[in-house]
Amino acid sequence: MHRLAVQRAFASRVGHIRTAAHLQSALLGSRLRIGTSVYVVATRGMGTKREKITPPTTIEEAEKKLYENETVSELIKLGPGINLQHHINTVASHSLNEDRIAHSILNDRIYYACIDGHGGAGVSIVLSDTLIPRVDEALQKLGPEKIKDDKEVKGAIQEAFHSLDCDIVLEPLMILQRGMQNLNRTPKEAKEIDMAFKLAMMGGCVVLAILDPHHNRLHIATTGNSRATMGTWNSESRLWDVSQLSEDQTSLNPKEAMRYAVSLLYPPAQCLISYRILFANRPLEMLEIPENALTPGLGPSRAFGDAMFKWPWDLLHGVSIIYPIPHKLIPEARTSLYLTARPEVSSREIVPKDALEQGMRRFVVLGTDELYRCFSNAEIVGLVGGSLQTERPKHDMTREAVEAKTQLAAHPEGTYFADPGYGGKFRFIFKDQNLATHLIRNSIAGSHFILLNYVLGLPKKLSRQYRGHTSVIVIDIQATSQYGKPLAEEPDTPSDLRSKFEAAAA
Repeated sequence: MHRLAVQRAFASRVGHIRTAAHLQSALLGSRLRIGTSVYVVATRGMGTKREKITPPTTIEEAEKKLYENETVSELIKLGPGINLQHHINTVASHSLNEDRIAHSILNDRIYYACIDGHGGAGVSIVLSDTLIPRVDEALQKLGPEKIKDDKEVKGAIQEAFHSLDCDIVLEPLMILQRGMQNLNRTPKEAKEIDMAFKLAMMGGCVVLAILDPHHNRLHIATTGNSRATMGTWNSESRLWDVSQLSEDQTSLNPKEAMRYAVSLLYPPAQCLISYRILFANRPLEMLEIPENALTPGLGPSRAFGDAMFKWPWDLLHGVSIIYPIPHKLIPEARTSLYLTARPEVSSREIVPKDALEQGMRRFVVLGTDELYRCFSNAEIVGLVGGSLQTERPKHDMTREAVEAKTQLAAHPEGTYFADPGYGGKFRFIFKDQNLATHLIRNSIAGSHFILLNYVLGLPKKLSRQYRGHTSVIVIDIQATSQYGKPLAEEPDTPSDLRSKFEAAAA
């Protein structure tokens, strides 16, 4: 297919890229913003030698493997009476960890991203390097007034996600087109083409938390089936309030099923009209689309990358003759809107204003889908909340006892709650000081040390069947000295914040 025809075919399916010239300028713009192309970023990380992991043979070795990637920051002063501390860990299922965790401070905003890669680590590498700078650039463009408006912030975040996904999907396409037209390509060029195709077949899901201390706003952006959950101490009930900050984006979510149905049957320009005609008088429960029906082999209904669901059908069909497509092609899918990287964004106060006088303890947990396959929201909040109490539980606890320490907070009408996880019947233990490690340990084996050693020692094929990569970020927000930790008098300066982040990463 002629290069210009390919560009036009794809441009008709991507919202803001309407012409071939616009496509080229978008790709050029991404290099100027990021510093290098997404292809270079991905292949640089993919080209590194895989770390050889020796399965642990003793309980001590299993404990060491559990701890090797954990980090915890110093106490960060967000403002008078508000402190923050983060706990991070990621435990791979096998030698190539497709997950990535990114955190940074840019323009006095604090960013945390939990990234769940699939099909390879290429897209998650790109996201860990480029997503936060891209989002921060979009927020900076809003200016001092619009940044106070949650709707403006939401639009800027969504556009940043979408534009980065276009770069991830389009740049390998350009390399493939250029290479396939060259019949006399060198081995190096052939390898570049092969790597571009592999990158195009990879994908990734993200849950991003943005803390803006100057405006006391917490923004959560989600693409895919990773999730954010918040626990807040309720001094009246003496329980932890459980708040789900994001919804899993799979076809089991009625809202996503409705979006699937509209996007599949109608071109983009008609989606809004079609929604009003078809679904105005129909309850969401009537929209039942089996999981993976439109994206076979892929669980989430939104994701970065996964070009096999986004490239034009005629191009994909031609490419599949030369390269094996990992998933079944769907000729009925006339638009790429059913699989999108455009996130859902929710916003709230970091700490309510009245809490500064009364005191408050709350935390936010960002986790990949593997964590939520093992736990319900209440179990996660109960486990973290129990560790934050002045007197941590000295004995292991049942799931029921952990959930009894929580209560469901008020949620907007129509909030989708996925089915609780399938976690094992083992009891929970309160051993680890790092809250992310605490959650990962209990998701794998609870208080069963021998089981932990066995699971972490499984070979790759068996391990992948039993559990996936697990990555967790716990953001502990303190607005009280109730638990024996001092209140901040003055906020940290930007240089102080960066030094604490760098120290934690080291």
